[in-house]
Amino acid sequence: MKIIGLTGGIASGKSTVAQHLGALGAVIVDADAISRALSQPGGSMYNAIMHTFGPEYRAENGQLDRKKLGACVFADPAQLAKLNAISHPLIRAEIGRQIAQAREGGAPAVIIDAPVLLESGMQDMVQEVWLAVLPVEEQISRVMARDGATKDAAQARIAAQWPLEEKKKYADVCIDTSGTIADTCRIVDKIWIERVQNSGNGAEKNE
Repeated sequence: MKIIGLTGGIASGKSTVAQHLGALGAVIVDADAISRALSQPGGSMYNAIMHTFGPEYRAENGQLDRKKLGACVFADPAQLAKLNAISHPLIRAEIGRQIAQAREGGAPAVIIDAPVLLESGMQDMVQEVWLAVLPVEEQISRVMARDGATKDAAQARIAAQWPLEEKKKYADVCIDTSGTIADTCRIVDKIWIERVQNSGNGAEKNE
């Protein structure tokens, strides 16, 4: 079984790539979905966030106020580092559990879909890093359209992650997502055949 880390900036088309890889037969381990589950009331991440950041980040319905927390951490690198120190170890442990489950199920490949795969040091859990690549100006436009964000807010969110050129240093595969969804899927099909179907699974990393 091949273990692949899929990453990319905000609104880079990474989710489109992940969905298509799932259709090709890969098991998708979604780091964002894991984060959301762990940060539900009573979850380990939720409790740690309330302890560290305070009850003002609890919404009226008891849920984590993600918008307020996001505004805090994306505006202050020190606060983002505090949040990452809470979230990354918990997410990493759950990813390891899901990889083991996929192995038992005989999956040909596991895709760890993680926007901060590199920033959080999770590349040591994978055999290859695949990077969704999009020009920054197009990325800003997509964030503004998708989230209703201002240009400044979109730029701040993008700046909170590593620059694209830095991520490319760690990437085994760069996937151009600047075209249509159909274009992206054709590119992914070719990469899947070359690097998964025809390459063998290779040695796995320890979780």
